Amino acid sequence: MGQLCARLADRAGPLVTDPQLAAVSERVLDMVRSGQDAAAELDLLDDLLLRAGYVGGLGAYRSDGGPVFSMLPGASAGGHPVLEALVCPADRCPRVELPRGAREDPPVCAVWGRALRRDRIA
Repeated sequence: MGQLCARLADRAGPLVTDPQLAAVSERVLDMVRSGQDAAAELDLLDDLLLRAGYVGGLGAYRSDGGPVFSMLPGASAGGHPVLEALVCPADRCPRVELPRGAREDPPVCAVWGRALRRDRIA
């Protein structure tokens, strides 16, 4: 769900600009919002993204099967830990973003239509 939310936030991305992908995305959103199991539609959407050449589809793994790991922006091996993050407003997906600034409005979750909420990591 986190990848779906992040991809839907990209207004120039394939889930918005490609009619077939947009239609499947809308079905997934309708199902999730109504509490239905959307696993089959998410699998279909993932397959369609991969077939269309969007590497990684909705998954968090590379096409070679290895996990993708990267340092959080601003984090370093000997640095200070991140104290706050923006997370899913419904606690339903693993999407996490770093706050850009105290005065900026947080990004909006494309699945639930609500702003990501601040959460302390400590």
